[in-house]
Amino acid sequence: MRTAIILCLLISVISCNKNQTKNDNANVSPLFSEYVKTLPQVALPLSISCGIDGAKEIEQAEKFKKFIHTYAERVLGTLPTNGKYNLIIYGRVGDDIYPILYSYDSSGAVIDSLDLIINPCGGADQTQIPHSSAFISKDLTFTLTDTTKLIHYPAGSISVDIYIVDSVRITKIVHQIDSRGHFIVK
Repeated sequence: MRTAIILCLLISVISCNKNQTKNDNANVSPLFSEYVKTLPQVALPLSISCGIDGAKEIEQAEKFKKFIHTYAERVLGTLPTNGKYNLIIYGRVGDDIYPILYSYDSSGAVIDSLDLIINPCGGADQTQIPHSSAFISKDLTFTLTDTTKLIHYPAGSISVDIYIVDSVRITKIVHQIDSRGHFIVK
């Protein structure tokens, strides 16, 4: 009896595993594959400061709209990956073109996303001047850094270029991507 139960469990595990493989292959979207092929591949390492230069309007946006986030108005391109997921850097228009990195599965479904700028550089005001940057290494480590000067203007100042730095706040966040395409803090 014990042998029969073990044999049934073994057969069910093997058959579930085969079904999983079939389902993974069935989820490949030819339309998403076509979309990814239209995008340029971004060379690594990549440095981004405040916004992204070189981002283009998305070609054939209507045809591929189900893969493009609502706020993604520009695209920089794809990052090289191991093939288990796809990485695409989009740009959201603001004071600069703010980069957002999306990971997709082979069906074109979004797995995760990561804003590559901590504080928008256009967010400067009478109390702070932020500057954000991102560095993407060849091993797909994402280092986000924000340096914000906390400032005030001297009494009677008539120029926005003359200010006093009270302190500097530095924020550094390092992310990696796991084997399933999720961004994790390192």
